[in-house]
Amino acid sequence: MKAFYILVFTVVVLIGMSSLVGVQNMLPEGASEAEVYIANQNKMTICCINPEQLGNTLQQEGDVLGFAIRYELGKVSENQLLSSLKAQVVKVERVGDITLYYAYSHRMSNTVKVDGKKVNVQIAVTDSAITVGSPLIMGSY
Repeated sequence: MKAFYILVFTVVVLIGMSSLVGVQNMLPEGASEAEVYIANQNKMTICCINPEQLGNTLQQEGDVLGFAIRYELGKVSENQLLSSLKAQVVKVERVGDITLYYAYSHRMSNTVKVDGKKVNVQIAVTDSAITVGSPLIMGSY
């Protein structure tokens, strides 16, 4: 699994994350937590931020690799998130009690490949929360 994250980290650094700046306007309000993934000295740092500051943080940080936003269960559905990002599901998998959706949105320019398909949105649904991230969720669900 560590090798997978290193690969994703490398691909995302090479591609850049310029399309993320306007993402806050695409997502529903009411998130409880947010994370931003920042590259520094060949390492990735996960920074917890106020969800309302996501757009500003993405604009100010130069080496942003991606983000994740967590909603309490019932505040939003995976279908609402997919619709707001205009994302099409390319794969669904179940890992224990977590359902993972891998999707592609033309509104996000940065992608990684999962099973040979372009992906730039991941949604994790647990028994207590829904987390959406781009290009993948690199922190916790």
